Amino acid sequence: GISDPSIAGYQPRASLRELSEAFRTRWVHGLNTQSPWGFVKEMVTKDYDRFAPIPWFIGEYGGNGMPKAAIQTDLERMRQTAEEDGSLFVGGAMFQFQTTYWKGGSEMNFGLFGLGETRLNTTGPIPLEWPVYCLDSRLKHLPGDLALRARAVADAWGGSVPKGRGMCPPALLQSPEAETTQEPATSPEMLSPSTRTPESLPHGDLPPLRPMKGIAYGALPCTEHVCGGVGFPSEDMPQAGYAAQWGPDGRDDLGVMRALGANAVRLYHAFGLEVDDDHGAFLDHAAHTGLNVLPGYHTGSDCPMFDCFHTWKNATAFGLDRGFQRGSDWHPAVAMLILLNEPDFFEYAPKCQPPGAWCHVKAVVSALDGVLAAEREANITSGRVKLTVTWSFAMRASIDGKVFGPGVFGFQDVVAGISDPSI
Repeated sequence: GISDPSIAGYQPRASLRELSEAFRTRWVHGLNTQSPWGFVKEMVTKDYDRFAPIPWFIGEYGGNGMPKAAIQTDLERMRQTAEEDGSLFVGGAMFQFQTTYWKGGSEMNFGLFGLGETRLNTTGPIPLEWPVYCLDSRLKHLPGDLALRARAVADAWGGSVPKGRGMCPPALLQSPEAETTQEPATSPEMLSPSTRTPESLPHGDLPPLRPMKGIAYGALPCTEHVCGGVGFPSEDMPQAGYAAQWGPDGRDDLGVMRALGANAVRLYHAFGLEVDDDHGAFLDHAAHTGLNVLPGYHTGSDCPMFDCFHTWKNATAFGLDRGFQRGSDWHPAVAMLILLNEPDFFEYAPKCQPPGAWCHVKAVVSALDGVLAAEREANITSGRVKLTVTWSFAMRASIDGKVFGPGVFGFQDVVAGISDPSI
């Protein structure tokens, strides 16, 4: 844990005081889930007082196999909970923007949009060039109103499923959305304040995200399982090579998210893949559009015996040099860094010997240590950007045996050993 890193066999490079201060002032607990909100709320909040005053959020809300009305109701109730006085729940991110054709199987149950047949453009080298297809708001592979996930999000968040740029022609959709008059993704009302420069925008921070209405974004351009076996595109979505998908002159995926009513976009591999390309244009467009960015690190990066200090420090420095830094701070669009995604599965790695929670606890603490070191070297001093790890919703016990439950085991793993949470 933060206060006793030796519980996982880790000796931090930073002082214990610095690690504890970062946890106290910047940490947000996170989890991923496919379960309905009512069950998640019950399992997390019944004993959450032990974690106060640290807030929490849902990094992935899957709504697996749920019809439109159920997803809409869940999202509305999440928002209501986040808006309650004294609530420590911040909100969540819908999983996910686009169907992951390359994964296939049950992963096809997710996504707000599928890909149509109309070719709009071509990506840059990522590393190959891929066709960019229009977005279809009805998931043709899902039956009935299970296919209306985008409409569920828009109705819950007071937005609309756009038409126009980036969307498949209405005649091809054959869905209820095709016959409904809606605002385009480039609606000035939805994109305000699009005329301001990133320098003039207020710095991103967690309070504007309450209630967080995020969308997870990993929209690889593949339309076949394992990308048809012709090569695999990079998963680093904010690189300039993907501008034909997310950019204002392309399909404008960020504008589509904002039209749906989102105020945040979650990324997974923005750091760690070392793509030597500009990432600032993505952040600029997100800022113009009104989306806070939650960039994630490539969880599969190599960490010798789960010591992620040097790997995460170098990945952070690499990203800061390619658009993530603005002056003595992070880019104003950046609101929270997702250091690891579901690291609890590290215990199944062959090198985790003996198998156990020590592997992911060591990875989390050392990754945090590395990010703080990179910030120091880059002279980033404000500390405004929040920090998190998103745990799975598996039923597990914490490393100290004090907590057993989905997601919350990871919350306790981070704070294990802390005798005074106010430190």
